[in-house]
Amino acid sequence: MTLCPRRRHWAKELEHNEGVYFIPAFVGLGAPYWNPNARAAVIGISRNTRKAHIVRAALESIAYQVKDIIELIESESQIQIHDLKVDGGATSNEFLMQFQADILDKQVTASKTAELSALGSAYLAGLGVGFWDSLDSIKRLHRDTKNYVPHMSEKDIERNYQGWKKAVCRLL
Repeated sequence: MTLCPRRRHWAKELEHNEGVYFIPAFVGLGAPYWNPNARAAVIGISRNTRKAHIVRAALESIAYQVKDIIELIESESQIQIHDLKVDGGATSNEFLMQFQADILDKQVTASKTAELSALGSAYLAGLGVGFWDSLDSIKRLHRDTKNYVPHMSEKDIERNYQGWKKAVCRLL
């Protein structure tokens, strides 16, 4: 008997979110909304909503928040961001990484080393003691990445993102 059942890929069970959005405003909403009084909510639940919808909405909310920030950065700086390089625990979720690429309509490159901060510290220490002689020698070491290329239609990107914006506006 197994104590831990095999993990299911809830988010991949659905073709789309069916209008279910999760806004993770547990301590308010930061940039670009700046509302400390907003609180978390799940919007768009119906009697057909299943666990898979909630899981998918939670994962999608990460990508929508990144899109909000990237749009703000591009607008304020007048600099176009062409691709995104990511690390951290969430990068192991292939659904999230693909959705991030899709909703941004940009290539996302995820490091297979989830915690690059620790690896970077080791690289710096190695440089400091002469284990590596240059940054170029370290760059040659770190090529363990996975690329996610967008494939969502502009119409679907717009529908999904406008749904997110409307859901957030309901909280504000």
